[in-house]
Amino acid sequence: MSFLDAFSIDDKNQFLTIGNEMSLSKGDFLTRKGEPAGDMYILQTGRLAALNRKGEGEAPSPITAGEPVGTAGFVNDAPSAADIQAQEDCTLQCFPRPQLSKMLNDNPSFASSFYRQVAAITTVQLREAKENNKGAGSIRASKKQERTQQTDHAFTSRIETIIKNAKHGFLRAETRLRANGDDTRGASILRETLDGLQTDLKDAFGRMPSDEDASTGTQMLMRELQPWLVRSRLADLCVGRSKGVVPSPDILSHVLADTAAGEGPVGEQIDRWLLYRPHMSGIRHLIDHTVELAEGVAPRRRNRNILLIHAGAGSIATMLRERLAKGNTTLNVLDHDRAGLGLIERLGSIEEQITVNAVSFSLGSLATGRATPDLPPQDLVIVHGLLEYLPDRLAITFLRGVSKIMSERGTLVASAFAPSPEQVLFDRLLRWPTVRRSPKALYDLATMAKFTVVPSTGIPKPCILFRATHG
Repeated sequence: MSFLDAFSIDDKNQFLTIGNEMSLSKGDFLTRKGEPAGDMYILQTGRLAALNRKGEGEAPSPITAGEPVGTAGFVNDAPSAADIQAQEDCTLQCFPRPQLSKMLNDNPSFASSFYRQVAAITTVQLREAKENNKGAGSIRASKKQERTQQTDHAFTSRIETIIKNAKHGFLRAETRLRANGDDTRGASILRETLDGLQTDLKDAFGRMPSDEDASTGTQMLMRELQPWLVRSRLADLCVGRSKGVVPSPDILSHVLADTAAGEGPVGEQIDRWLLYRPHMSGIRHLIDHTVELAEGVAPRRRNRNILLIHAGAGSIATMLRERLAKGNTTLNVLDHDRAGLGLIERLGSIEEQITVNAVSFSLGSLATGRATPDLPPQDLVIVHGLLEYLPDRLAITFLRGVSKIMSERGTLVASAFAPSPEQVLFDRLLRWPTVRRSPKALYDLATMAKFTVVPSTGIPKPCILFRATHG
């Protein structure tokens, strides 16, 4: 039975009103394991398959017309659990999470039928998976379990050692700094402990543990070490934010202010160490370089249309407003974060020189190719603080969407960050995960999105900055 057959005609028709039809070519991926999820899909025509990474020789799990995809990600607001690939050309209905959530909240009767059908589908899928894993699979599973147990023990032992060493260093530093907040030896011990923790985490997670091991290790680290780190103002803001992985305006404001703060001498010293990390320093440097490049490539004529995507904080928008204020320029600032847009709205315009507009738009819709903002062709598009949060597939789709917004001779200015030593620590302990790429890998993504790339030189590491035009 099709997923939709469980609903009344009225509920089914209402459900379909929020769906958007999309298509996949054979070989395209609908989802990639670990990437952000939340939207739900129903396959209409063609065949999909959930690819099994867990063991060689295991057949993909087929998905046929009428079956839902992404129910677990929608219900749990969790990352995608599998690579799902089109086995032939497919058409699907996509039901965006925000619209579907609102429909369920507004219609309890429909919500009851929806969740009952999700539970039924999940039960059937689990039963089939269990049956498929019987027989020869049990031998393979037994051997795999033995290997996994050995790997689990080695990795968790390594994490336990990292935690023990870090806590020992923190306690030594705190003892000295509690007695004398200006104790240089205590501050030195704390920095050495943080340096060691950064190196050890990079090494441990750089050995590519399994997803289960990495999750277990992260939970151990958060439980034992987060109470120390959140004494820092930056760590406290990162860990305490309510949702999302993209830093909120208050986090970015603290990074840009570059003034250490925290709970006592230990918290302040940890905060200072965090603010000195290459990524944090890069955030401060990159704004100036991005604005300088944008000013240099902006067309000189009057009535220019300029778009800043994902400002995050008002600093870069403020600088652009001052530097580009001439000839009736329109500066549109696009973001989905209401707090960030609130800062933009308070900037105001400069009469007959520049008009500043705050544009609320779902960046997820742009990154998945479902929609583009209703704007006139833009002469300059600036993408700031976003590409390092998008997996490759979404980054390419996002850049293609940007291309559609640009005028024929328009220019793209984009920035991101290359790998740096503190990346794992920020990911696992501060809930600040990023997708880091080498400059070449980033340029290749832009090229695949049909851009011609011109890299910027003289940019401090790990910052990446480039401009691009239609290819």
